[in-house]
Amino acid sequence: MGLNEITMGLVAITIAIQAVVIVFLLRGPFRRYPVLLLYCVLQLATTLTEGYVLRVFGENSAIFRKLYWTDEVSLD
Repeated sequence: MGLNEITMGLVAITIAIQAVVIVFLLRGPFRRYPVLLLYCVLQLATTLTEGYVLRVFGENSAIFRKLYWTDEVSLD
């Protein structure tokens, strides 16, 4: 198993965990934690978008670099 397979597996686990947290928040405590719900939704959206752009344009493309750093600066 190479590094690429491990990375893709970790990304899949991350997406699954983000989705589970969103579902749990929507089932009850999202009124107490609206900022956490917003953060989780944005994090999931940017993770999926980055994955798509990475596959379509590659990691050395200008659009991926802009998207990646915009995500890192804004969400972190």
